Amino acid sequence: MYRLLAGKVERVGVEHWLVKGLAELGDTYPWYNVWIHGENTGATASPAYGYVRKARIYTHIATVMLYRRQLRLRAG
Repeated sequence: MYRLLAGKVERVGVEHWLVKGLAELGDTYPWYNVWIHGENTGATASPAYGYVRKARIYTHIATVMLYRRQLRLRAG
């Protein structure tokens, strides 16, 4: 939740999002790419310049999922 409130999320494609890295949460990259495939059926993420351990990117995927849900609630 903190990442969503303190970070920045940008949609760059239909299933492609950028999540700003936050040093205070241990991020080592300035931006992380997140791809959401369908309705929460699968997601992948990577930093802008390569891959890191999956455990470090789960919060970036969760941030995009929460952001999408927030947008749907505002619209509906």
